[in-house]
Amino acid sequence: MTPSHSFRPATTIDEVIDALAAIVREERARRSKHGLFAALYLQVTRAVKHGIAADEFDDGARMERLDVLFANRYLAAYSAWEQGQPMPHSWRVAFESTEEGRTCILQDLLLGMNAHINVDLALAAAETGGAELLALEGDFMRINKLLHSLVDRVQDVIDRDSPLMDLADRLCGRADELAGTFVMDRARDEAWAQAVAIAPLVGNARAAHIALLDRSISRLGRVVARPPSLLIRAVLTAVRLTERRPIEDTIARLSSLVPESITPAPRAASPRARVA
Repeated sequence: MTPSHSFRPATTIDEVIDALAAIVREERARRSKHGLFAALYLQVTRAVKHGIAADEFDDGARMERLDVLFANRYLAAYSAWEQGQPMPHSWRVAFESTEEGRTCILQDLLLGMNAHINVDLALAAAETGGAELLALEGDFMRINKLLHSLVDRVQDVIDRDSPLMDLADRLCGRADELAGTFVMDRARDEAWAQAVAIAPLVGNARAAHIALLDRSISRLGRVVARPPSLLIRAVLTAVRLTERRPIEDTIARLSSLVPESITPAPRAASPRARVA
């Protein structure tokens, strides 16, 4: 993110989409793996926007506020990384690990998800719900269904550019997708639990809780980037070394999973109109 793209908080979901799309374009041009998570996040945000438009949530305006607060934390972290400024530890681990180039595509996506779901989502939910946080729970959990709908499409992109992941997918059948959705659901459940814990806190108590959470999730990020098991590290290294390039093509495929807009299906003609 160049100085001309320095962080300015988004105020609407459309502004979030524009900001994410700009990051994706910039990282594709750089042939940078930082564009992988940004591309995936852009798809999720588009899907949320379509869900709001289709009245899939109890309170669409509240869901947009959550989406904007949530996204602004990533946009702020990305801007800080680009400009060499302080940022949450969890995001520093994610950006540094991806920058080092020793992670495979799946790890790069998981590193972003680790920081953004386990820390940012908890804080955004706590801020959105406030004293009425429990009223947000239903819509918060409805996002899981939306995310599940993307799993297969994301897996297809990874498989196309990662032959060993494709082999594992074929051998495991639906087991790996089910495992992925389970892990994602657990992460979101934990984010909700953290939101409930954070919401009533104020001042130093709130700051201390957030700092502890950030440190804890940064340690988890290091495990994602470099698992303690030598066998797992060897497998992930083999996966990375066999992944196809250029990375900008993978970013482009991830960027096209969800259409920018949804055209309503035309209404069927009435029986009388068809006879006429």
